[in-house]
Amino acid sequence: MAPWNRGVEVYRMSKSIRGLMLPLVVIAMAGCDDIGLGPQGEVPLTLSFAVEPRAGLAGAADGGLSLASTAETLTLSAVSLHVEELVLERAEGDANVDSDGDSEADSDSDGGANEKFEVEGAIIDLPLEGGVITPLSQPVPAGRYEEIEVDIQAVRLVGTVDGEGFDVLVPVDLELEMDFEPPIEVSGDETFNITISIDPLAWLENPDGTFIDPRDLATDGSLMNLVRQRMALSFDAFEDSDHDADSEDSDSDSG
Repeated sequence: MAPWNRGVEVYRMSKSIRGLMLPLVVIAMAGCDDIGLGPQGEVPLTLSFAVEPRAGLAGAADGGLSLASTAETLTLSAVSLHVEELVLERAEGDANVDSDGDSEADSDSDGGANEKFEVEGAIIDLPLEGGVITPLSQPVPAGRYEEIEVDIQAVRLVGTVDGEGFDVLVPVDLELEMDFEPPIEVSGDETFNITISIDPLAWLENPDGTFIDPRDLATDGSLMNLVRQRMALSFDAFEDSDHDADSEDSDSDSG
């Protein structure tokens, strides 16, 4: 599934970079499937992450992902997202949305019926080796949700360019809004899972087959803006009850 066709509609870069020097909290990876039931009317929900590079672009390279141009090879061995905020937005017409229409009008996380995850300062280490990780869990009220919003403060990129190592923290300050089409129905007693699929290689790929050197992002504002745009097109979110990161299978009763 090409990242250029993903369902990310909006990206915003208006908020200032803040808090990068503060300690960041690492989310524990264990125990996400045994979160138990929440209070009455709430559904246990987990949030997973998967890496899905486009076919033909990625190759395994010492446990990482690689891009190769005519003269150079870029390898990513670690990619981390520094997440500031994550919000599920209620669907228009949902019975739990108030009469002021918070869900439809508020795409900036402040809608009265929207559901925030407690993730401020979280670091998500993406599984470049494949598979799905499920680092976040939280009960949410039952109902219909139309969008998930993720505010990413920075990304950390570790790897090599032609064997020369780099480890850079890139302050992207990016707000991503990913639609569920159709809206998902969160209900029942069993754990409900949403997977966010990401293609990190697409952030650095140029149309001519070359790539952006991550070491140049600190000094080149135009490259930084280009990476932000490509990040906004490389995320996809969908219901994934069987944790297989496949948006095309039929593991959903939503809609």
